[in-house]
Amino acid sequence: MRFLPARRLVSVCAVSAAAVAALAVPGAASASIGVQCSGSNIEAQGASTQKLAQQTVWNPTFNTSPAKTACNGTQGSLGKPTVKYNSTGSGGGLKAFGAEGATPDYKDNAFVGTDEAPDAPQKAEIEAHAVGAEAQSLETIPVEQVAIAVIVHLPDGCKAENETGVGAYKGRLALNDKTIEGIYRGTINKWSEIKDAGDNLTCTGGNAEEETEITRIVRKDQSGTTHIFKTFLAAINKTSFTAEAFPTGCPSPLGEESKIWGEMAQGCENQRWPTAAKVVHAAAEGGGAVAKEVEKVAGSISYVNLADARANKAFTPGIGGKGKAKFWAVIQNKTAEPFTYADPSSNKDVEKLGNANCAKTVYTDGVTEFPPASTRALWDKAQAALNQEKYPLCGLTYDLALRQYSKYGGGLETSLAEATTVENFLLYAVTSSKEGGSFFLKNHDYEKLPANVRKLSEKGIKEIQF
Repeated sequence: MRFLPARRLVSVCAVSAAAVAALAVPGAASASIGVQCSGSNIEAQGASTQKLAQQTVWNPTFNTSPAKTACNGTQGSLGKPTVKYNSTGSGGGLKAFGAEGATPDYKDNAFVGTDEAPDAPQKAEIEAHAVGAEAQSLETIPVEQVAIAVIVHLPDGCKAENETGVGAYKGRLALNDKTIEGIYRGTINKWSEIKDAGDNLTCTGGNAEEETEITRIVRKDQSGTTHIFKTFLAAINKTSFTAEAFPTGCPSPLGEESKIWGEMAQGCENQRWPTAAKVVHAAAEGGGAVAKEVEKVAGSISYVNLADARANKAFTPGIGGKGKAKFWAVIQNKTAEPFTYADPSSNKDVEKLGNANCAKTVYTDGVTEFPPASTRALWDKAQAALNQEKYPLCGLTYDLALRQYSKYGGGLETSLAEATTVENFLLYAVTSSKEGGSFFLKNHDYEKLPANVRKLSEKGIKEIQF
């Protein structure tokens, strides 16, 4: 393992020579990465929840920030390698690294983003593409926290009222855990059945509109946002239901069968839902597409990353928001009565950007101590506990990287320069000190990592080598 202070001081020529020597000798150990900022331009793809963080925060500021971990032309070798992130969904990211039976593409995907941390079979499948690598050669690196907003478009002519107070929550539905789970299980089917916190619809057409069936819009693609949402539902209700037949996205068609939420949160079944819910799969991929469909379809409900909900603008005051037909709901955040409710955003449902309301979120894996021992371990069971000081529907999102890039792609699709930029960029992204990537997340509808998780991320990133 290389030591960071020494690596920062070694000259570009010395490192390059070492790398060439390592590659020239059959069976030679993987080389450490190059001098900071000496890497190549890279591309990555994956989780749509990371889209705005990657494209508007980390990618540009990596080349402008004076932070010690950035590359603005004054640090390290004085280079300015660029990073391009393509939002294709967590499923697309996992497949780009060879999960779900896909052929990996390391040349065009130096790292991948996902809210669905690989489970044991997925991790083994990805690592099986390496030749001669160490055990646990895939790094699952948490990079930020996201809040999943439950977005609502009431039936035509209806407005919501509740008794949570006269302030910011009045005029929006306040949803209990069991109500959210019941809607997606298919046991709560009409808007008139939502009565949490004194919820009541005021409709110009009266009972006819209140009795409108709820239209549940879900993601078209395999989605990390869906993974976080279903993990939340799994914590609320662990009993089984009949799952819909699902003919696409899996190795073979799936017929109706008994399932529980946790069994449909991962892999190809991520796109599968209870038969009774009669879900509508979005016409296009990505969270932004879901928000657009809810905006257009009266009587609909869905779940999207807070950043996607606010970017749509239909769900904030002036267009939507409290007192209107379109808004994001507040969610129960205490498991014992009297119930209280929290907003997914730190500054409520205004148009101005805020933070994901995930500060001080308590995470668990439901069984053993959290977090895992390292980023080389499994993170797929990580979930926010239902009882929270702030918003309960929060989750971690990850970037997957390789501990030994030269062992993947037959040595033809990866390079020392690529590995160098991956390490540099990811280390910058999680840096929370002034003008680091996590510092710039403020007021972009995300939340930086908890301190204990960030330390593990930093350690894992520094293990990346060629």
